[in-house]
Amino acid sequence: MPNRALQRSNKASTFAMLVAFAVLLAVFIFSYNRYFKLDSDRAKSSAQFKEQIKAEKLFNTYNELQIAQLQSSFVKEKVPVLQFQALLDSCQRIISDLEIDFKDNPTQLNHLSRLQGQQDSLLKAYTKLDLVVSAENSNSLDVRRIFKEMNTILSSIDATKDKIIAEQQRNVTQSEEKVKQSNRIYAILFFAAGFISLLISILAFTRIIKDNKHIVNTTEFLESVLEATEEIANLYLPVYNENGEVIDFKIEYASKANENITKFKAEKLRGVLVSKAFPFLKSTGELDRLINCFNEQVPANDILDFKIFKEQRYFWVRYFPSKNNVKVLVSDVTENKMYAANLERLNTELEMSNSLLNEAEKIASMGSYIWNLDKDQSVLSDNVYRILGYKKEDMDMSAEKFKMFVHEDDLAEYEEHVQNAFDLKKPLDFNFRGIKKSGKEIHLYTHGVFDDTQEERVMIGVIQDISKQVRLNKRLLNQNNSLLKKNTELESFNRVASHDLQEPLRKVQMYLSRILEGNQEEALPERKLAYVNRAMDACSRMRVLINNLLSFSRIDKRGEVFEKVDLNDVLTGLINDYSIKLEETNSEIILGELPVVRGIPFQLEQLFSNLISNAIKYRVKERGVTIKIESDFIQQEVAMNDGLIVTTDYHLITVADNGMGFDNDKREKIFDIFQRLHQKHQYTGTGIGLAICRKIVGKHRGKIYASSTLGQGATFTIELPVTS
Repeated sequence: MPNRALQRSNKASTFAMLVAFAVLLAVFIFSYNRYFKLDSDRAKSSAQFKEQIKAEKLFNTYNELQIAQLQSSFVKEKVPVLQFQALLDSCQRIISDLEIDFKDNPTQLNHLSRLQGQQDSLLKAYTKLDLVVSAENSNSLDVRRIFKEMNTILSSIDATKDKIIAEQQRNVTQSEEKVKQSNRIYAILFFAAGFISLLISILAFTRIIKDNKHIVNTTEFLESVLEATEEIANLYLPVYNENGEVIDFKIEYASKANENITKFKAEKLRGVLVSKAFPFLKSTGELDRLINCFNEQVPANDILDFKIFKEQRYFWVRYFPSKNNVKVLVSDVTENKMYAANLERLNTELEMSNSLLNEAEKIASMGSYIWNLDKDQSVLSDNVYRILGYKKEDMDMSAEKFKMFVHEDDLAEYEEHVQNAFDLKKPLDFNFRGIKKSGKEIHLYTHGVFDDTQEERVMIGVIQDISKQVRLNKRLLNQNNSLLKKNTELESFNRVASHDLQEPLRKVQMYLSRILEGNQEEALPERKLAYVNRAMDACSRMRVLINNLLSFSRIDKRGEVFEKVDLNDVLTGLINDYSIKLEETNSEIILGELPVVRGIPFQLEQLFSNLISNAIKYRVKERGVTIKIESDFIQQEVAMNDGLIVTTDYHLITVADNGMGFDNDKREKIFDIFQRLHQKHQYTGTGIGLAICRKIVGKHRGKIYASSTLGQGATFTIELPVTS
């Protein structure tokens, strides 16, 4: 049952109980009134009874007068005056009392008034009788007439008496009927009220029991929720000193989450003082703040930091005071605080990044845009306006308005590219000419892509001023044309070198060899023979130099076809070619598993042949040389980016030997053409071999570098791009 429904149920139950109480109170009031009513009825009945007694006494007195009058008529004597007067006085007193008793009964008062008149008439008749009887010449006829008059008056008094008695009897009967009817009505009302009160009480009590059961279930559920949540929920009862001041709180309830900030178990916290369970509240002054919150009955909340278990933590604390307790909710917001701090740091970094981006856009003459094609709205960076010679506040830009800055000769092509990008949903990527505010012609490059996450057609892209690049490209194109011309001249030189230079060299070698034919070698003086041998060696070196130069110049020759090359096959062939040399020098080649690369087969063969030849040449004579050729795989973020394409992965191939090595400071110099680390009389060579290696690797979009320790060998590392 939701809280509002429960509140309505509690209100309804309370209202029902109040109704039952009101009904019972009404029954009590009715009973109390009925009690006094019955007492009043009893008093009234008693009064009526007394009235009836008085009336009977009055009428008995009148009867005595009548009897006395009858006796007087029989004996022909009057009633004694004193007796008659005493009877009349007694009647008058009774009439006076009855007038008081009948003050609320007009009928009876009329009867008493008539009776009073009749009594007065009777007194007058008696007075006449007394005068007649006392007279000396009394006449018996007059006496009888007066007796008769008195008898008539007494008869009328008797009739009035009957009316008074009848009226009194009627009043008594009505009063009894009213009492009986009232008793029946009150009995029914009391029964109905009692039944309704009992029924309402039973229903309300049943509802209260049901609601209490629900409250118990809800309380158990809330406790289970509080036990499961990480939020601390506590209920504190105030602890007073002898002066009635709050000095501490006793924990009435503590959720399980308290165990995260205290050494106590949750069930052990109940009944413990707050200052004992959480001593850091007292030392930080937070307990005083809690006491003040309770005293002022004002809710409070704050973010507090405490050092708990030697760790700085942040809590969101809320106090909800009431008259008898304080409800406390505490949330550990350490992670949120750290997140907020990180967010603030990231916002700062983002502001710096945006600032750097703006500066980068200025440096690169580049700007960014967002085009909403359906609404023809755009968001442009400041540098787009700057490129066009405007300020951002000068105009509102859109995709349609931007066309006014496109050169009229390129406008048709511009619209065609844009339309194709819209229709085919492909990226926008082309160059075009633009016109600045000053009228100056500029060259622009744009690249844009559609944002698939938007329901509307939205393109995000960049615009770059490439005017400088266009001018540089034109200059570079002119230089390339000049280089092509020079390359043509070099190719002519290569042909001359390969034929015209080698032809005289062959003749020199031929003539020198003929000098040494037969016995002519013995006939020559030793000094001249040495000259001839030196000339032969010079011719051999000259031939090798010419061949190496031809090889070096041919590496950049266009038209060679790149194909898949299995380096395992290349190295296996080279090992066979060098088998005799390896055996003669007590050397060996240890070959690992090598990759398949895309390249020019004969150039890759020349690359590894030069490295193997150098390793054998610069070996330690006493022990020969061991050459290890191995391969590994490196991802793009690890590959060296000096001249490499870092958007791909690379094969890393190492050629390591244990030869004489070289000074590591010379690791770059050895790749320069004609650079030698030793004298010609020490080691033969032209100084072109490693230069050829670097040029071959460069043509294969790779990199070669070396490292060495003098006397411990050298390692040449080759990085070649991975191709699918």
